[in-house]
Formats: sequence, C-alpha cells, structure tokens
Amino acid sequence: MNAARRSTLGTIALLLTAISVLGAAALLIGDLVGAAGFADEESSTLAGTSWLSFSLGGILALLTGIAAWLLGRNRGRSGDIQAGKIAVGWFVLTVLIFAVQALS
Repeated sequence: MNAARRSTLGTIALLLTAISVLGAAALLIGDLVGAAGFADEESSTLAGTSWLSFSLGGILALLTGIAAWLLGRNRGRSGDIQAGKIAVGWFVLTVLIFAVQALS
C-alpha cells in the first residue's frame, strides 16, 4: 500500500476545510459588496448559509483533521498527515483573523 495515499477521513477533512473556505469567501465578498444581510443587522438566507458553512465546516474540519493527522502518523500515511495539517492550519488561521479583527 502506498504510504502517501489519503484515507476517507483525510479526504473528509479536506472537503470540510474547502466548505469552510468557500463560506468565508462568500462572507467576505458579501461584506465587500455591501449585500443585504452581510454587513448590517438585516438577515438573509445567503448570509446565514455562508456563516453556517464557514463556522460548522471549520469546527468539523478541525475535529476530522486532528483525527486524520493522528491516525496518519500511526499508520504512516503522509496524505492523512498533510490533510490534518491543512484542516488544523485553516482553523488556527481563522481564529487569528477573528482575534485581530476583534482587537481592531
């Protein structure tokens, strides 16, 4: 078996990370163009869906990424280790971005 091959868990971690990234991109673009529900108190389905994708995708990516990283280390699968690092890195990056934004 190829050690670089990624398991289903690693693939799921990357998929959840991608969903979170797309949600964050939609939130950023919606805020930049001033779409209803993104920058004001008004709510919109797109803004709610984007926020849910970003936040829930990020949390689930963190959990599956940690599991993929640890299992990849135990089983010698570099693909799972890389997937785990990407998922955990995305979560850490978003926490840092929100911390800097909250301090501004």
